Amino acid sequence: MKRFIFLILMCLPILSMAQEQPSSFGIHLSGFVKNDFFFDTHKTLSLREGAFYLYPENVKLDKEGVDINAHASFNILAIYSRLHLALTGPEAFGAKTSAVVEGDFFGSQEGGSNGFRMRYAYCKMSWSNTDVIFGQTDHGFFNTDCMPEIMAVNTGAPYQPLSRNPQIKVVQRLDNFRFLLSIMSQRDFASWGGSDALRNATLPELNLCIKYNHLSADSNREILIGAGADYKILVPRLVTDSNLVTNTNLNNYAFQGFFKYHCKAITLKLEATYGQNLFDQGMLGGYAYKYTTDSTILARGDFNYTPLNTLAAWMDIATNGKKVQFGIFGGYTKNMGSLSNIFDWNNSTSFFARGRTIDYVYRVSPRVVFISGKMKMGLEGDYSVAGYGTSVNSLGEVQGVKAVANIRLMYSVYYIF
Repeated sequence: MKRFIFLILMCLPILSMAQEQPSSFGIHLSGFVKNDFFFDTHKTLSLREGAFYLYPENVKLDKEGVDINAHASFNILAIYSRLHLALTGPEAFGAKTSAVVEGDFFGSQEGGSNGFRMRYAYCKMSWSNTDVIFGQTDHGFFNTDCMPEIMAVNTGAPYQPLSRNPQIKVVQRLDNFRFLLSIMSQRDFASWGGSDALRNATLPELNLCIKYNHLSADSNREILIGAGADYKILVPRLVTDSNLVTNTNLNNYAFQGFFKYHCKAITLKLEATYGQNLFDQGMLGGYAYKYTTDSTILARGDFNYTPLNTLAAWMDIATNGKKVQFGIFGGYTKNMGSLSNIFDWNNSTSFFARGRTIDYVYRVSPRVVFISGKMKMGLEGDYSVAGYGTSVNSLGEVQGVKAVANIRLMYSVYYIF
């Protein structure tokens, strides 16, 4: 009897809150089931069994001079199917509160396909002109209101920065302007060698974005213009190869600009990014050991670092039909090398980067999408070319470039709920 009374007393606060605010809580489940069928004419550099496609692999000759990578392949995958849970609750500190948890079956690491992974997990407090978000959400350089509408899982990488980070994000609205400040760590999308490099620096990554959005009175036309800047410090290692303590750091800057025009007939989107060490955002680049002749540094192996610079741009244009939509995506990225000379630049062990021997990559990707009720299906083509070099100079600039191409054909089917 005493135990029963105790349980009743414990439940009273919960029952009381539910009676006082019966409509304060809300739960909404949404998402989609997606199946991709794709065929490649050449071996690709990609993740999750080819689902996350970046660019074609370099030529790889056997002992008779035949390219091993010039081989076609296909696959069928449903791992990008997604569940999205949106929650609303009572006010707190004078703000409306909400939360989002989202995941898919993409896996959190290579070999983990079909494994459930967390995409988003954040809570949000909203005042009249200010939002504060705590948790994992998109990096400040991934703008959901100006992103490619392609069907491919890569969402435009390696031309579009792609990363989700644990963070605190502050959004301030002022008339048609929005100011966004993100204070971030790294998790699934990390710099070369893992998230330790950012954590060792004891300072978070900082991203500032400014957006101007104009919507016509009849809501039929929209213009979005934005720009962003990013800064992060890395301490790539705490001990040298000769077992000596090191705290040498690396400073990295990046800048971005984007534009969107939407009307009843079409949507046009443009974006350009220039930055240092963009490896963690699915792009070309990283860093390298900086050139030195200092005998003390050489003896200790305690090298300074120099970031590798990357330029990327993309355009996406699509019709806005309710039943049939046509679109085309084009992207280009360029390895800009380093601003400082690189130590032993002909040795791959001096580099910590993606695409060290790639000079450029470009992609042209047309699509047609059919929509009916909750179903969406489409056919997307992808012609991608990567320019591989035979050598690099002291600044990491690629020389002796030869183009390698791949054609991907993909058919995707969605059920959206």
